[in-house]
Amino acid sequence: MGEDPTKDAWTSVGDQMKELGGAFKEHYESEEDEGSSTDEVKDALRTVGEGLDRLFTAVGKAIRDPEVKEKAKQTGTSVMDAIGTTLGTVASDVREMVQRKEAPAEEEAEAETEETGSDAEADAMRELDDADAVDEIRSDLDDA
Repeated sequence: MGEDPTKDAWTSVGDQMKELGGAFKEHYESEEDEGSSTDEVKDALRTVGEGLDRLFTAVGKAIRDPEVKEKAKQTGTSVMDAIGTTLGTVASDVREMVQRKEAPAEEEAEAETEETGSDAEADAMRELDDADAVDEIRSDLDDA
C-alpha cells in the first residue's frame, strides 16, 4: 500500500464496491440469460421501491416524534462531547510533545532569566478556549 493510510482505505472501499457491482451485474445477466422475463424484473423493482417507500415513511414519522427528537438531540450532544474531549486530549498531547521538544532550549533561556509564569497562563488560556468551543457546540445543539 501507499504512504497515506486514509487514501489507501478509501481506495480499498472503491475497489470492493467495483467488485460487488461486478458480482451483481453477473447475476443479473445470468438471470436474463436463463429467461427471466422483463415483468419479473419490473415486479422485483416495484417490490424494492415499495419497501424503500415504507422505510422512508417510517423515518419521516420517527423524525417528527418528540421522543425520537429528544433521543437524537441527546445522542448528538454525546457525540459532540466525545469529539470535544478527544480534541482536548489531542491538543494536550500535542502541547506536551512540543513542550518536550522545546524543553532543552527553554532550560538554557531559564538559566539566563527568571521564570515569569507566562507559559502557565498561556496554557490555562488555551484550555479555556477548548472548553469554550465545546460549550458553544452544546449551545448550538440545544438551539437546534
